[in-house]
Amino acid sequence: MIAEKINYERIEELPEKKIEKKVQKRSVVNKTSYILVSICFLLSSIFLLKGYSDIQIMRYEINQLQKQKNNLTQQKEDLYVRLEGLKNNQEIGKQAEELLGMSYPDKDQIVYIAVDDSNEINHYGFKDRIKVVIGFFLAHI
Repeated sequence: MIAEKINYERIEELPEKKIEKKVQKRSVVNKTSYILVSICFLLSSIFLLKGYSDIQIMRYEINQLQKQKNNLTQQKEDLYVRLEGLKNNQEIGKQAEELLGMSYPDKDQIVYIAVDDSNEINHYGFKDRIKVVIGFFLAHI
């Protein structure tokens, strides 16, 4: 009996092709998953950097406002000191003499007025108050 000749080379080639296709599909899936992970990492990094830049901008603005506050506080203190100087009676008298040419009166320019120092105080009783109120209403009728 003569056995048929089988071409083993051909049989072996077919399974190898299937294996290569599976390996190629896996490598394509792995590449796309790596690309997607990389894109997600890149986007999250960009958002984090944007957040940090916003924080730095806010810190800069806070520093500028603090400097402005300090300047205004210093101006306020300067104006307060200046106001206290203007309230000083001696300073007012000095400016009145220098700027307006005013001077204190001489003894012959002073006039004294006598005031009657009586201790008479009119005390109104309850009846007197009622009479005043009634008189007010009758006068307007």
